[in-house]
This record gives sequence, structure tokens and C-alpha cells, in this order.
Amino acid sequence: IDYVQALEALNELNYTSDSFAKVTEQIKLAKQVIENPMVTLEELEETLGNLENSVNQLISLEEATLTEAREKLTKLLETAKAIVASDYTTDSYSVLTKAMEEATGLLFLRKPATLAEIEGAHLNLATAIDQLVTQESVDRNALKIQITELLTKAKEAISSGKYNELSSQKLVQVVNQVEGVVADPVATIENLVAAKTNLTNAINELVLKEEVPAEVPATKPEKETLIPKGTNPKEQVVSTGNQGKSEFPQTGEANQINRGAVGIVSLFVSFFILTSKIWKRVV
Repeated sequence: IDYVQALEALNELNYTSDSFAKVTEQIKLAKQVIENPMVTLEELEETLGNLENSVNQLISLEEATLTEAREKLTKLLETAKAIVASDYTTDSYSVLTKAMEEATGLLFLRKPATLAEIEGAHLNLATAIDQLVTQESVDRNALKIQITELLTKAKEAISSGKYNELSSQKLVQVVNQVEGVVADPVATIENLVAAKTNLTNAINELVLKEEVPAEVPATKPEKETLIPKGTNPKEQVVSTGNQGKSEFPQTGEANQINRGAVGIVSLFVSFFILTSKIWKRVV
């Protein structure tokens, strides 16, 4: 009877509803057996055994919460172990590795971990998973930076006015398309690569406007030299420096030429006479 009364003093709020309901049912049966004057010893022993079993199966709310927390942590750890390391950056995956090691240690310690420790490990592991950085996202960001630089270059080229209308208009169209791809949150790596290629090609295909050649000032035609009527063409002016002189030597010039020729002939005759005298002596 004392045992039953002690069980009736238990606080229902400290236990799970299912486990406490079983104890309550066994207490009720035990009281009926005890109050029966015709009860046998075997019936008492059986009733007491059932009551003790229900008490042993009581689950405190703290224990239930801890068990549930351990189950959640176990499932999350299995999820983390299935993650492929090569799909993520080294730094972000190393954080996940440390969180997995912490969770494994708490779940398999000989000394049971407290509820606070289990919940803390669960939070760290969930955070590490959420903050994983995919290698694809790194590549995507790098591509977006490169495309942004190309867009700046393209807009500068368009505003410069140095390129012809056809190639400039084509570049404007490509710029608009590329900006749409960059702004699209679900754009794939392939979309970004194609956008970068198209923009690069459009920039490289820009054509400078044709340069207009400067006008060359017209030169004044030289005055034509008129030949007076009755003038012999051979007496025309030969050059500017000899203006007024005839192509043929004048009288004074002819006399100088004649005297030079006579001197040469005289020298040749003297040389012939001297040579003849020397030859006669020798003979």
C-alpha cells in the first residue's frame, strides 16, 4: 500500500504521457487487488510485478527529449557523411568535417552526453551543411566578375563613338542580352560561359569608322613659257639658271675652243719630232 501511495505522488508533468498512463493504469488495478479480501498471494505478486514493470518503463521528459535529440543528430550525421567533398570548396568542407567529428564523439561516448551538448552538436553540424560553398558557385562568381569587366569595356566602346553604326548596334544588343543572363539567379554555368563568349566576340568585331582623308590644297600650275614667233626653238631657255643663253656657243666661246684645239695639235707635233730624233740616234 505504501508503494502504491508513493507512485500516486509522482508528477505527471515530468514524464511522457504514454509511459505515465501505463503506470496510472497499473496503480488502479493494484488498488483493486489490495482491497479484495479474497485475493490470493499469487494475484498480489502478479499485480506487484506488473506495477513495477510499468514504473521501469516510465520515461522522463528530459530523457525523451535527449533520445529524440540523439536520433536527430544521428540522422543529420548520416546526411553529412553522404556529401561528396569534391563538390565543395576545401575551406567549407573542412568546417563540415570538424562538425562531423564532434557529433560522432558525442553520440558514441561511453559517458552519455547531455541534452545541451547534443543540441549544440546538431546546431554546429546543420550550420556547416548550410554554409557549404559549391565549387560551381565559385566558378559562377568568377565568371560574373569577368563578364562585368567586359560589360564595362563594351559600354565604354559604345559611348566613345569611334566605331561604325553596324558593329556598335550589334554590341548594344549583345550587352542587353548578357546583362539579362547575369541578372538571372538560375542561370547555369553554361549560360554564363556562352554570354561571356558572345560579348567577347562582339567587342572584337567592332569596326572603326572610316577615316576621311584630309583635303590636299591644289597647286598652282606653272606658267607656260611662250615662244615668240620667228624664234628658233634651239635658242629656247634651257634652265632657269641659264636663262637668256643659247644652246650653241656664242662668238667668244667659239674662239676659246679653237685656241684650245690648236694648242693640243702643236703639242702632239712637238712630241712626234722629238721621238723621231731620238730614234735616228739610236739607229
